[in-house]
Amino acid sequence: MRNKAFTLAEVLITLGIIGAVAAMTLPAIIQKKNNIETVTRLKKAYSMLNQAFKMASVKYGDVRDWAEWNDAEVILDKYIIPEIKGAKKYGKALDSKLSLCYDSNFKLQGIGTDNPSQYTWFDGVFISAPFITNKTASFKLSDGSCVGLNPSGAIGTNGSNYEYMLIIDINGMNGPNVAGDDLFFFIIDRNTIRPKGYDWILSDISSSTKNNSCHRKAPLGGYVCAARIMSDGWQIKY
Repeated sequence: MRNKAFTLAEVLITLGIIGAVAAMTLPAIIQKKNNIETVTRLKKAYSMLNQAFKMASVKYGDVRDWAEWNDAEVILDKYIIPEIKGAKKYGKALDSKLSLCYDSNFKLQGIGTDNPSQYTWFDGVFISAPFITNKTASFKLSDGSCVGLNPSGAIGTNGSNYEYMLIIDINGMNGPNVAGDDLFFFIIDRNTIRPKGYDWILSDISSSTKNNSCHRKAPLGGYVCAARIMSDGWQIKY
């Protein structure tokens, strides 16, 4: 009896089909993995910060009553960093565009332009505010995540008030350094850390036209992505 074998043409066709399927599905698999990792790191940092503020409030009283709120570096150094094992202090931002845990190894966005910066919004516009020169202070967690804090009464260059704001970069010097991808914004409301945009209506949070919303096509998008992730049950759906 003659054994039936695949011809070379059949093998090539099969390999081509497998390759086409892989090309279509692999990016989605990689993106899903990256999204899970992002949420895991964000949730960990958020939980750690909430715990640190609560522990500090037990020792020193209500967070809003701490006397040093005019100086973010003092707040971090005195109240928060001691509550987080392995945290490394970085101090105040030397520049609004070189602001969080910055050192010479950090890869800036827009090198060769007149406006290099650590971070961008979804639309590629460089982020300056709400980072504030000589006011935003930061520290690094043991896993490489970076946390920034704006003090009470910190005013950005456009006149907006960024009081009691926490900023989390979930992977420090690693890219993409984009708001909503690895950079997230929170505010301190009494003794609770809330995502920026927690008081927005859901349709605004995910709007494609509203400034700062969490939509890839939104102007200056990415500002309220922590709120969208949390409202979606700690999932990335954008």
